Amino acid sequence: MRVITATEAAPGRPNEDQVFHHGALVGVLDGVSAHPDLDTGCAHGPAWYTRRLVARLSEAADAALAATLPDLLATAIERVAREHPGCDLANPSTPAATACLVRDTGTELEYLVLCDSPLVADVGAETFAVVDDRFDRVYEQIRRRRSRATCPSAPPCTVPGSSRPPSASRSSPTRPAVTGSPRPIPPRRHRR
Repeated sequence: MRVITATEAAPGRPNEDQVFHHGALVGVLDGVSAHPDLDTGCAHGPAWYTRRLVARLSEAADAALAATLPDLLATAIERVAREHPGCDLANPSTPAATACLVRDTGTELEYLVLCDSPLVADVGAETFAVVDDRFDRVYEQIRRRRSRATCPSAPPCTVPGSSRPPSASRSSPTRPAVTGSPRPIPPRRHRR
């Protein structure tokens, strides 16, 4: 498997993203940026979290060669959680990351996609993409509900005090938060 990686931090910020290649396991972790005005309940940031997650994923892969990708990710997350016991990990703004994991077994390509880290794979005769759009779908439902509640008249409507429609008002203090424990798209195997 040929792997080419590149990542770059946002100007003036630590790199919150990690790309790694460890044996047959390849991954992209996209740290979820914390809003500077939000209390995250954690002394660590997304850059710390993604670096630690890569290290724990590598350890888990070495320790359990036959483990499924969801099990590897779950083990790594549990281990990282133990590394910051004084932090409030129940806070919805605590450091988090999206994930895309791929493992080449020699005959199959296994993959796991969680949130907005898509996978595009070229397996010779076929190129395919895997995208987890569940967050986008949930956010769109919330946006529509908010739009109806804020602007019960026929669209297009605007957020009070703004000329932009609700979907464009990203800085609105009343923008709903989506919290919970997303589950990854079930891992799949693609025969070569």
